Amino acid sequence: MLKTPREVIGDLLRVERKRRRYSQVDVADAINTDRSVISKIENGVYNGTLKVYERYITHMGFHLCIEKSVPQRPQFEDLKDLFPDDE
Repeated sequence: MLKTPREVIGDLLRVERKRRRYSQVDVADAINTDRSVISKIENGVYNGTLKVYERYITHMGFHLCIEKSVPQRPQFEDLKDLFPDDE
């Protein structure tokens, strides 16, 4: 299944955090938020402010940008999720 932009961001941040050997608590303390917020961001379910996203992204050495997306066609494997068998 295709990942949402939030899930993609969360994956990138998690990988970088682990590469740096930081815990979620380390990052939360550094950007002045709760560990649960870091977990939600990394799992792609955070619905809070953009300011917190931006602090985490910046702390990990990334920058936030926006670009026009090009529609992507689903991969063959994704079609089973779009059209499940009704047997």
